[in-house]
Amino acid sequence: MNGRNRVRSIISFSGLMEASRYIAGSASTISEDVISIAKAILKRLEECVNKVGDGKIGVAGRCPRSAAKRFLRIDSYRFGKDLLMKLAGSETYSYLPLSGRERFKSIGDRFEADLELAPLMRSGYIVSLSFRRGLRIYRELLSHLERLAKVNPSTGLILT
Repeated sequence: MNGRNRVRSIISFSGLMEASRYIAGSASTISEDVISIAKAILKRLEECVNKVGDGKIGVAGRCPRSAAKRFLRIDSYRFGKDLLMKLAGSETYSYLPLSGRERFKSIGDRFEADLELAPLMRSGYIVSLSFRRGLRIYRELLSHLERLAKVNPSTGLILT
């Protein structure tokens, strides 16, 4: 609790997508079923927060690099580095919200998912893209940010 009857909740985007993938029984994180379940989870979370007070829900877009490295060290010690790399692969411990093999097929698919999830984030919604990619698609990106601002006025952009 932060202040009087104010709940502030920050959830991990990658955790939300991983939980949704598990519930959907999908091999891929990027599917309509997974996005639909993620929306249902966020709506239910919002209902729970509203019962307590006038709180806000935000999404952390990335895991800190230090945390990803720490979990890799812990699991390497626990399971052995060779076995871990055979089972999970190096991309499992990425600090990015979606691993390299789980990327959206197109930036348009990513933008559509953003538009579905952004209205549920009352604390704001942040789009994170690499600087190079952002420059290549700047027209589409600006148009997307305008559409996002209509569904969530607290939308931001981070170019890394």
